[in-house]
Amino acid sequence: MIRFCTKFTLVLCIISNCVFPVPKAFAISQKKIDLVKVSFNNTLNSKVTLDSLLFQIQNNVSPLWTKLTSKTEDNSNSIVLTTGVAAEIDISMSNLQICSSNEMSRFLIRIRSDFYRSMQIENNIGRILIALIPNIGCIWSGISLNGNGFESSGSIALQDTDSAFVISHEIGHVFGLGHTNFLYCISRKPDGPWGKDCGAIEYGGAIDVMSNVENSLPLSSYHQWRLGLLSSDQIVQNWSDQIINLSEIESAQGIKAIFLRDGDSTYWIEFRRGATFNGYKTGLVIYRTDPPPAQFVSSPNPEDSQLQDSSGGLSTDIWMLNLDSYQYNQGKVSGSMALDATKNFATFSGNIQISVNLGENGREALVSISRRKDITPPKIPIVKSVENWITPGVSIIDTKYLDSEWDIEKYELMINGQVSVVYSRDLSGWTPSYLNPLRPTANVLVKDLPEGSYKFAVRAIDYSGNASNWSRKLDVIIDRSFPKLTNDFRVNDFRAKSISFTWDGTSDEGSGLCETRVANQDDFVISSDESKFSPKLQFPLGNSNPLKIETFDCRGNGITAGVNADIRIITASKTKKTSRWVQEQEVNGLQRFYCPGSCSASLSISGNFAVIAGSGSADVLLSGKKIGSIINSKSNLPRFGFQGKVPLKSQVLRLTGKNFSFYGVANFKIDLAMKKEILRRELAPDQSLQDAKQLELQKRGLSASDFAGNWNVLPMARGTTLEDPTLDLCAPKYSSDSNRAERRQITVFKDASPYLFLSNEVVRYKDAASADAAFRELSAVVSECRNKGGGVDITGTFAPHVFLDFPVNSVISSSRTNKVFVRLTIGSDNEARSLLGLYQFKNDVFSGLYVVKVGANAFTDAEVLRWLEVSSEIETRLIS
Repeated sequence: MIRFCTKFTLVLCIISNCVFPVPKAFAISQKKIDLVKVSFNNTLNSKVTLDSLLFQIQNNVSPLWTKLTSKTEDNSNSIVLTTGVAAEIDISMSNLQICSSNEMSRFLIRIRSDFYRSMQIENNIGRILIALIPNIGCIWSGISLNGNGFESSGSIALQDTDSAFVISHEIGHVFGLGHTNFLYCISRKPDGPWGKDCGAIEYGGAIDVMSNVENSLPLSSYHQWRLGLLSSDQIVQNWSDQIINLSEIESAQGIKAIFLRDGDSTYWIEFRRGATFNGYKTGLVIYRTDPPPAQFVSSPNPEDSQLQDSSGGLSTDIWMLNLDSYQYNQGKVSGSMALDATKNFATFSGNIQISVNLGENGREALVSISRRKDITPPKIPIVKSVENWITPGVSIIDTKYLDSEWDIEKYELMINGQVSVVYSRDLSGWTPSYLNPLRPTANVLVKDLPEGSYKFAVRAIDYSGNASNWSRKLDVIIDRSFPKLTNDFRVNDFRAKSISFTWDGTSDEGSGLCETRVANQDDFVISSDESKFSPKLQFPLGNSNPLKIETFDCRGNGITAGVNADIRIITASKTKKTSRWVQEQEVNGLQRFYCPGSCSASLSISGNFAVIAGSGSADVLLSGKKIGSIINSKSNLPRFGFQGKVPLKSQVLRLTGKNFSFYGVANFKIDLAMKKEILRRELAPDQSLQDAKQLELQKRGLSASDFAGNWNVLPMARGTTLEDPTLDLCAPKYSSDSNRAERRQITVFKDASPYLFLSNEVVRYKDAASADAAFRELSAVVSECRNKGGGVDITGTFAPHVFLDFPVNSVISSSRTNKVFVRLTIGSDNEARSLLGLYQFKNDVFSGLYVVKVGANAFTDAEVLRWLEVSSEIETRLIS
């Protein structure tokens, strides 16, 4: 699914409970805020004026964010918000029910596109657009599309309000911040496991601008860290008894936060001076940062109860604990949440005790942390199978062990009886999580192991000095060398459009080969083999476009090279023949010729060749000299009867014999160029494939193994649910979507991708009749779209659709699946996008391939043909 209207590619995160990576370190930045006042149907209008909104931004919002992001007392190093352009527009809306986050996201995308086009601002990256809309009865005053850091572009909707606090709050979301919430226990305990007693009160942590209670207090240290205002060096990750000198939250220097992990519960501690105007005392403020399950969240937003539980990623939200007399009720607060010197705090497990002594200057505090003595040794490390040690940066310790044994300080290795220590935290592709936000856990990576062949075992040491038992001993081979490549190919098998070659020219003397693959110009893998030696690879017939080959050993050391392959079939009909020949049956597109008596066939040839023989036997001569024979066979099926090479210039190849048949001669030249050493990347884990239904759907579409190079293949947000539509081409809604039973949509992406969007979606309908109904509905909508020259989106906006012809290709005419293939330009001028939409239905399953580029008619015919070949592979998977 992709919605093609004025938007093309968005995985959007609205307000809270989104997961983002840690942003880059903060640098001084200026942001433009543009304003647009939107009226609906010339009747609904906001009472708030643009002048009023402008005043609030200049006099309240901008000064507040300058203060919140300053790292110096004179505000010289902070973010500066300035106002840009402003306009009023009217929109014809047939349906004003846009209160839900999904519908509002579409609305904001449309407004942003229309506004900047009308203002002739081509580059709006990094600008924030605030849309002032009439009061349409939504529960919220403001809503925004979450960004990720100060450089994010942003769009905000304000519902007939010019509240400086609401605007400042929504700008926080644009910068990637979540909410400051409240952990409340019915039992009045300050802390507890998420459950029936202790739940999460959305917005209730009124400690900074990211709650819903108006204040101008400093941002929490967690939000400052998320923005890059704090470095990880200013945060202490505690594992043992310790006294920490903690600077107050507004200090420019010193330790600003403490991170604690107690099993699967995580805590973030900061020191704040009292805020006398609201009764907050000086002391420690503590937040939980482990996300609550959705059923334990209390929120005024109905959609929050439908959010998926955390997948372990770094949360944007935090949950403040009440460590004193704090109370929150329907947007009103009283009392203080701070832990002062008169009280102690213990985590609900009882494992960690915290107390504080305040410094005389009020700018620092001595935080005492004591942990219950741990005498339980860690469990024995779970070592991954050696077959999974596929790249130097991969962990040899199973992820389940790393997550469960969370307090490991180091590992000890036993190699041929000798013990050594590993503290490795240099995990390639590490992604921060709420359990490990600052750095990877201690680990053992393949690159930490010495080169050679030996017996190996590992044990874990925790921060209390307890040691696990040793893992079982393994025989391992650690190989740092790279495979070797030559142009040594020999034909193996023949197909209608390709020839299979055995590649004798690649080998690895250490751990052996583990994967070899050939990819086209788009990095789509057209052939692969996991053989230890002499892999078999398919190459297309003809003088193909440039290809790429990658081969890896079993420790992830690889070689990539460009491939120029010229592979041709000289058919038997084009050879010079003597005596009587009989033309017989066609097999795989080739005509068989049979010699019932004594005959010969000859042709001029150079380079590598292989005779495609049928039944019988014959002698093979080169320039009149016999170089071999075709072994006798009773079968008429095509086979490679003899292979050879013409050493210099072209020579005459002759077949002589009697009672034999042949189809032609394969002539090939495969050259490797621009060889380069590479390391195999560890693929990002796809937890969705633990679901048997998702795994089955994956077999009908694309997966990570289909792409070479640095491509990532992961499910889209909500891509494993039925929440988003599947069919939305030219129309905002398809009735057939209600008959879907299962869905999987993946996105394919990499740095500097040539595509605006590349995705595959697989859907299983309730039955074959439902899938057929979806095919017929899509066919009818596309036909109408062609006739009208365009279609509409969910807001009723018409967008032009220019349908383009496909180059001639047999894939399109194949009747093995029901197809709707479209090549079109959507939108015009700066908004134009090109889409290849390749929709296929078979029985009760649909598989769609969506490829999008910027601009009109942006795909060349050659590019289209390559993606049609990908659709042919998807067709094969649908049928199998």
